[in-house]
Amino acid sequence: MLKKIINHAALRNVLFVLVLCGTAGGLSYLATRHHVQRDVTYTASNSLAASSVDVLKQLVGPVNITVYATEQDARLGDVRKIIRDFLSLYQRYKPDIHLVFIDPEKEPEKAREARIQMNGEMIIEYAGRAEHLTQINEQQVSSTLLRLAHTKSERVMYLSGHGERSLEGGANFDLGVPFGAKLKQNGYQLGALNLALAQEVPNNVSTLVITQPQADLLPGEVDKLLRYVDRGGNLLWLIDAEPLHGLERLAEKLDLVLTPGTVIDPAATEMRAPATWSIGASYTPHPITRNF
Repeated sequence: MLKKIINHAALRNVLFVLVLCGTAGGLSYLATRHHVQRDVTYTASNSLAASSVDVLKQLVGPVNITVYATEQDARLGDVRKIIRDFLSLYQRYKPDIHLVFIDPEKEPEKAREARIQMNGEMIIEYAGRAEHLTQINEQQVSSTLLRLAHTKSERVMYLSGHGERSLEGGANFDLGVPFGAKLKQNGYQLGALNLALAQEVPNNVSTLVITQPQADLLPGEVDKLLRYVDRGGNLLWLIDAEPLHGLERLAEKLDLVLTPGTVIDPAATEMRAPATWSIGASYTPHPITRNF
């Protein structure tokens, strides 16, 4: 009887050791195979914005970043560590971002050849194209990567000839700042389109923007817009609380139902802006506003 009890106790000990080893092995496998990182800072300062992550998803192939920085900066201290820590946020989502540091004081010839102007300046290379960057922040880096991701320059045109708001104008009723400026920063080419002169909306236009016209479009101009929509063209129509000035057929084509009335945004009053203004903090996800 005693021998039987001892055998049962020995068996339990063996099973316990096997379970313990299996658990330890499983945890070790998970620790080495599955890296989980969470940003627990209050302001999410250790994370990239969703728009920056979307930009990285567009990059197929390695990105090479060469930083011309001394080991110590009189004002910033270890500038290399600052840059390395910041770019590690991008490397977390795209591991094939390769980072190289060159000391412009120790290798001045390389700095001159690269036309480096300041300490900490970097050159970002992707798909045979390169851009210099002197301001190190998420907006600048992500915008540069987005421009490099465009293997061909995207062309955005805006309707003109009827008193529309210009995407390149600087008047207070224009949309040159910040909307047009932001498009240019992200690598888009802007151009005005007068359909009274153009045969059709050009085939190389990635998006056509219509702001509110102040005069009626000719029926032939509207026909050109309808043909552009029929062939699958991208259209961004910014409609104000004013008459459509001949664009009724376009609204019908797009099944737009424009309800009479004016939208009032209480947040505008809090910002001491006219109540008819709408304060937008972010864009609803949509292909035409992605990465804005």
